[in-house]
Amino acid sequence: MKKRIFAAVITAMMTVSMAVSAFAADIESDLIGKFTFDENITNAVTGEDAKIIAQKGLGPDAAAVEYTFPFVDGVDGKALHLGTDTTGAANTNALNLNLKVKDDQNYTFSVWVKAFEERVNFACPVVWMGKAVQSPENWVGIWPGLAGDYANGPCFGANGIIDSSEVVTRLGAVPLTDEGLGIKKPVNAEVKTTFEWTNITAVVKDGIAWLYYDGKLVASTEGKNGTNGDQQLTPHVNEDDTVSIYLGANYWDAPFVGYVDDLYIYDRALTTEDVVALVTETNKAGVALGDYSEYVTTTTIDYTKKPSINKNPDWVQEEEDSMLVPIIIAAAVVVVLVVVIVLVLVVSKSKKKDDAEEDAEDTNA
Repeated sequence: MKKRIFAAVITAMMTVSMAVSAFAADIESDLIGKFTFDENITNAVTGEDAKIIAQKGLGPDAAAVEYTFPFVDGVDGKALHLGTDTTGAANTNALNLNLKVKDDQNYTFSVWVKAFEERVNFACPVVWMGKAVQSPENWVGIWPGLAGDYANGPCFGANGIIDSSEVVTRLGAVPLTDEGLGIKKPVNAEVKTTFEWTNITAVVKDGIAWLYYDGKLVASTEGKNGTNGDQQLTPHVNEDDTVSIYLGANYWDAPFVGYVDDLYIYDRALTTEDVVALVTETNKAGVALGDYSEYVTTTTIDYTKKPSINKNPDWVQEEEDSMLVPIIIAAAVVVVLVVVIVLVLVVSKSKKKDDAEEDAEDTNA
């Protein structure tokens, strides 16, 4: 009897475990770049070091320079200090990561950033992917803030050509207190180009961009190009052999000044569960996560340049499916518990029957 009940419980536990595992977050698949910056600039996936370059003159032929980056305490071990050398003097060196995503319509950039230099018309990316010659402009990137009307804190930016039309996308979280910020920043809106440790994750799925702060979805280009509810797509940037991903540099601007830690690059679009798991996994220092309840999920787009694009609802469905995960797991647990109870009752009833038959045999004897 006890052995049967024990076996039933073990079976139930295995079933629950498999049900939970089926919906577990995945932060390992299609990972092509993992830079922890623990006193090194090595890609933990390939074992290769990034190339140190001067801040401008990008491209695979940009000459490597001799330089030692300073490292500081980060969210997970050490972090890279950009914009300043070991003596505290300004420095414009950056990194060519020698990477590019295989599909420029499906990928993820995730990085911890601390920015502490306030600037007017701040326009230097933390992570930037583009070609060596920017004429016409063709790039995507994560920025601590963008120039002019779009300077309002961490955002995802893209410039490029879609169906012969130039597309300019600026995707950022919009404080509800700044009315009208969904289109462009009002003249008197607060410019936020300095901030404490924040995880910034940009996910692109079928060309649609999603922006997360500390694992919280704060903005998306889904259904937003200003016409007919079509999606705002990011441009193709891989149509050139000179495309690479850079840290702390782009083709034109002054260097990013701040700390960078745990940069992850994926050849796929992470789900919301994946992003949350990645933030949790990398936040070893227990950095306080931000409260973004007062931010509206929206986008800032230049409506004067509209592409000809097709709607793709796949990501919406994936997001809806992800919301069902807790419900499915709970239902699986309930089903397993019911099965266990039924098994226990059946075994108990069988035992009572056996005992009754034994008593009857003893009486007859």
